[in-house]
Amino acid sequence: MAGCSSQSLGGALLFLGWHLVQTTLSTTVIPLCGVNKTENCVTTVGTAVPITQVGRETECKPEWRSYCFNGICRYAESLDRYYCRCKEGWIGERCSHSNLNPVMKPLSNEYLAFTILVCLFFFSAILLSIYFYRRYLNKKERLATNKSYKEVATDTEKEQNLLHV
Repeated sequence: MAGCSSQSLGGALLFLGWHLVQTTLSTTVIPLCGVNKTENCVTTVGTAVPITQVGRETECKPEWRSYCFNGICRYAESLDRYYCRCKEGWIGERCSHSNLNPVMKPLSNEYLAFTILVCLFFFSAILLSIYFYRRYLNKKERLATNKSYKEVATDTEKEQNLLHV
């Protein structure tokens, strides 16, 4: 029964470690934009063409006003192109993708150190449980071997046993 409990302890530790690793790794967010950039981001669906200098811009013609889903339609005369100025929280060429999740920084040194510490703790717990389980098995084996040996009778004990028969 004790062997079964140490196996379930090992399984529980493995499950806990796997959960910790998954939790730690799943909190990493890959930013859609470069560092300190919030406009003209590349999304997973499409690419917004960066318009840095449009020259003269005007409002869109009435038939193009519904071009932007969540922004203001603008026309760049020098590029002969319509584009959108997205409202806050929206991105994409036509402002159709929500960007409500804030852009997170890449892994910080503290986060990396925390991840390494969690992994070291997990592997140490596994190694300790293996060590104590092996120690338990060796002790159990030694006790079983000791019980199989019987004390050898001395010559006088043998003679007394023979006389009583």
